[in-house]
Amino acid sequence: MDITSTMKSFWGKSKYWWMMLVLGIVVFAIGLWIMLQPNVGYLIVAVALGYALLVGGVLQLVISASLRKETKGWGWWMAGGILDILIGFMLIANPMFTEALLPFFFGFVFLYKGVTSLVSAFSMLSDHKYWWLYLINGILTIVLACLFFIFPFSGAVAIIFLSSFMMLYWGISLMVISFDIKPTKTPKTTR
Repeated sequence: MDITSTMKSFWGKSKYWWMMLVLGIVVFAIGLWIMLQPNVGYLIVAVALGYALLVGGVLQLVISASLRKETKGWGWWMAGGILDILIGFMLIANPMFTEALLPFFFGFVFLYKGVTSLVSAFSMLSDHKYWWLYLINGILTIVLACLFFIFPFSGAVAIIFLSSFMMLYWGISLMVISFDIKPTKTPKTTR
C-alpha cells in the first residue's frame, strides 16, 4: 500500500469541503493582518489563536461526522476536533492564562512538528532523494521549540511574527486540504 492511497483513505471526501476552504481563507487573512499590524499585541494573537482553534475544532467535528461511513480515519478527525475545541475555549476564557501559556504552546507545536519531520526523514531514507531536507527541517524546528521552552517570556515579538507566519501557513494548508477532500464528480455512464 503506497502513501498516496493511505492519505486518500485517511482524509476521505466530504461535501463540507468548502467550510475548510473558508476557514483557510479566514486564518490566512488573520495571519496577514497580524503581520501587517504587529502592534496589536500579544493578547490579540493569543485570543485569535483560541478562536481559530475553536472554529477549526467545530469544522473537524462536522467533517468527521460526514466521513464516518466511508473512511477509516474519521475518529482521528473527531478526536482532534474535540481537543481543538477544548484548547480554544481554554485560551478564550482566561486571557492572562493564555498569555502565560502561549510560549509553551508554540514550543509544543514546534516540538511535535520537528519530531514528525525527523520520523518522516528516517522513513523516507531508502526511497526518497531529498530525505535530508526533512531531517534538517526537523532539527531546526526542534531547536526552535527548545528556545521557546528556555526563554518563554522574552520572545513576545518573535511570537507575534511566528504566529502570523504560522497562521499564513495554516491558512494555505487548510485551503489546499479543502480541495483534496472535495468530492469528485463521477461521470454519468450511458447505456
